[in-house]
Amino acid sequence: MLNLSSISEDKNKSARQVLDLERETLQLRRELQDTRNKKEEADQKLLHLSNMLRRHETSDPSEDGKTSVDSLSTITTSSSVAAPPRVILSGPVTDL
Repeated sequence: MLNLSSISEDKNKSARQVLDLERETLQLRRELQDTRNKKEEADQKLLHLSNMLRRHETSDPSEDGKTSVDSLSTITTSSSVAAPPRVILSGPVTDL
């Protein structure tokens, strides 16, 4: 016959393991949500900076008096896994 105290101990051990796993799951969900919030914040900042750059490009006349859209080119690269998107600026350096 099975020992009732042994069964009770196994149930308690299993219940503790379940609670530990649930606690870990909750912690990981919080970390994931924090990471998503940080990514969203970074994406919003990048979008804002990109819009500012675009407005600056179209409103800043070049030396010949025309608007120069080609004075700066933006290249955005994004990774679906790791780092947030980066903006690489190239072109002539001008005084602001």
